Order: sequence, then structure tokens, then C-alpha cells
Amino acid sequence: MMNPIGCNSEQLQNIMKICGFESLKLGDDKKALTHFEQAVVLAPNMAELRNNLGIVLQRLGKGNQALIQFHKALELRPDYAEARQNMAVLTEQ
Repeated sequence: MMNPIGCNSEQLQNIMKICGFESLKLGDDKKALTHFEQAVVLAPNMAELRNNLGIVLQRLGKGNQALIQFHKALELRPDYAEARQNMAVLTEQ
């Protein structure tokens, strides 16, 4: 499915992911949240995106929502060590 700017869903998801990382680099966690949320809407079954969204939610003090995303990442990819570690760190706090 093409959108008005001529990108397919996968391309748009990659753009949102890159924008999310760039926003994090610039210290704009709220903008990063928006980008990662949009990426997850476009690719809800990508464990990496769920983990990235969880990281941003954690940084914004939304621990319960972050845990949900880490859990979803692990449901999608049970061997995802980074998501497991992020969940463990959050539950120890």
C-alpha cells in the first residue's frame, strides 16, 4: 500500500524508526515516542520496534507501558536478549 508521499509501509516504518533514533540523539524523547509509535502501527510484529518503543517509554517515566512493549517484543522473539535485559532492569527499579 502506497501513501501520499510514495512510500510503501516498510519504507515508511524505516523512516519512522530512523526519525525516532535521531530524536533520541537530540534528546527529544517525546518526539522519539511519536516516531516509534508510528513505526509500531506500521509494523506491529517487529520485536525491535516494540523494544525501542519500550526504551522511550521507560525514559519518559512510563514504566508500566514500557513493560508491555518489552513483553510484546519477547512474545514476538523469545530469544531477544536486549528486550529481556530491558525488562529485567525495569522490574528491578
